[in-house]
Amino acid sequence: MRRHPRRAILVILMTAAGAAALCWAGCARHRAGAGAAPARPASEAIAAPAKAVPLTRQEIDADRERLAAIAGELRQQEDAMNLLRRLVIVDRRGHFSSDETERIQGLLFRFMGCREALLAIGAHYAGRTPVPGDERLETQGFLLGFLASLLDARSTSRLVATFLTNDDVTRKLNESCYRYDIPAGTYDALLGTVTDPAAIERRAFAWDLYAAETRRPESALVQILSTEPAWAEVSAEIDRLQVDTRLQVGYVLHVKAILLPQVENQWRQSWLARHARVSQQVLAGNLADAKGVLYESVSRLRQPLSWQAVFDDEQIREVRAMLQPGDILLTYSAGYMSNLFLPGKFKHGITYVGSPAERRAAGLTPECFAAVPEGPRQKAIAALDRATLPSGEPADVIEAVAEGVIFNSLEALLRTHLFRLAVLRPRLAPAERLEQLTTVFLLLGQPYDFDFDFDDASRQCCTEVIYRALNRRGGIQVALVPRLGVQTLSADDLIAYALKDPRQSFDFRLYAEPASSLGPQRPRLHRGREGEEAFRRLMGL
Repeated sequence: MRRHPRRAILVILMTAAGAAALCWAGCARHRAGAGAAPARPASEAIAAPAKAVPLTRQEIDADRERLAAIAGELRQQEDAMNLLRRLVIVDRRGHFSSDETERIQGLLFRFMGCREALLAIGAHYAGRTPVPGDERLETQGFLLGFLASLLDARSTSRLVATFLTNDDVTRKLNESCYRYDIPAGTYDALLGTVTDPAAIERRAFAWDLYAAETRRPESALVQILSTEPAWAEVSAEIDRLQVDTRLQVGYVLHVKAILLPQVENQWRQSWLARHARVSQQVLAGNLADAKGVLYESVSRLRQPLSWQAVFDDEQIREVRAMLQPGDILLTYSAGYMSNLFLPGKFKHGITYVGSPAERRAAGLTPECFAAVPEGPRQKAIAALDRATLPSGEPADVIEAVAEGVIFNSLEALLRTHLFRLAVLRPRLAPAERLEQLTTVFLLLGQPYDFDFDFDDASRQCCTEVIYRALNRRGGIQVALVPRLGVQTLSADDLIAYALKDPRQSFDFRLYAEPASSLGPQRPRLHRGREGEEAFRRLMGL
């Protein structure tokens, strides 16, 4: 039976990316502090193969939109990098201005956040055990994993190449930054990734496998690319990224060869022998050890968050029973765009809206939208009766993610990728709570705010939805915080306000955290005074 090369390609790419993830993994360990998982031997860190879980159309579509959003953010970052390269000059001052320092460090933080998200998506599709029966979805998942890996390679090489000959900026990029949790030596670590001969070889060979697959007329890949224009565009983007990455890496190798000739010489001497050996192994079907290498690499990336909380059925029922429409859920979870830009112990904000019956019981009816213009009113009224997601899961929370402001499921959130959860209840009169919920429903469908600019009301990030629905209601007056040149509000900012506000405009409801740092496990649920004290200790308040 012919071994399909899709998984081999992703294994090769993610193995190449694994070493690159170490610099940001070190940063994540620094961010997590004493509560982070300790380093483990590689043999212990290698994960067991993932269960064969079928891909869904919703998952594929969401990840494709997420990658498109990240690619758009990376293009904006590239424009900012080019501007910095032209304008940031250390003159007689001998140092950067505070504004220049903020721009450089903020840009690096945003880049590293995007990179972490790309590696996570690539690792997800590389680590899957394919499910027989739906070759089309599996092939589309492969394309997404390949695209994520090449977006990472291209953007990393681009950042390195942009500032390679600017000693002043690279020195600044190598400084540690407590405000953004950036460790010292980050630029040098990225440079090492770009010039690593093994990583270059793996990418080149992965491309050879992919190109060979596109030449097999009977392959599922060719059938998809010839019948679905959207996926043909994904393939075209993969082609563009491959070419541009080779150009960027070639430039970096050329400049480094001038400074360090042994780098280029080592790469040239090892390339042919290594390429031939790996080719022989793959053609012979000897990829048994590749999965172990992949999971070792990926475990290094994900290890700082290996203390994942896994809520069981009883705990999910317990959490749900504590909630009422209008409650604010603050989380640290994988996969959210807010992870990319906002440092802190909590990264994401969600509003619980409950079931249609709970909404009606809270007084949320079509009459609440009587003063709203016809189009938005009809859209919001239709959403009031929304009970389930396309997956069949309850539609009981509203959040802003890369796809925009959408419904999601509390149960799905509690079962997947959750590392930390807090629940706060705004102290609002019934009429004020209806105003809050009305605003949240009116924001459904708005696009995501990748600039995190609260002065622009046409787009919403996660905490922006909460801010617009709550601020100046019930005495709540949260001050925005300037970051990256715009007015923002992080989840940690909101928590600090709630815990410090002398008017006590929020009630603490719940804090959940893993019981230990020994891997995914049933979390501890903290309630009452003991829970609030634990929550305050975590936040240092």
